[in-house]
Amino acid sequence: MPEWLAITTAVLVSLGALVGWDFAVIVALRAAGIRLSFTYRVRNWDDELFAAVRNRGTYVLISGILLFACPLFLMSTFYDYLVTTFIEKRAYTTGYVVGSVVLFGLFVLVGVWSGANRWSKRSRASQ
Repeated sequence: MPEWLAITTAVLVSLGALVGWDFAVIVALRAAGIRLSFTYRVRNWDDELFAAVRNRGTYVLISGILLFACPLFLMSTFYDYLVTTFIEKRAYTTGYVVGSVVLFGLFVLVGVWSGANRWSKRSRASQ
């Protein structure tokens, strides 16, 4: 397989993981009573989520972790695994797993900070 095709496949699989995760999260949120549309990524999703959720912790959990950190982690993990396995032809060792856990922790920290920051700005603007 040519390298460009392998990279393109890795990117498309990673994007598929993002779409699948978002779909699963929205279905779970709808089952929990939080009405978030399936097209939230192409619309102003922050307005929609802020209107649907009135609790800061819930907002930060949904926007910062479920809709930011987890999809980025899935995308980076899928891409890294596919490139490592099929292009570089190396084993996916425990070093990669440790690096992935550290990366996920970083994504969670950034997601929580971002969600809390957006909540603070929105709640000040709505007062």
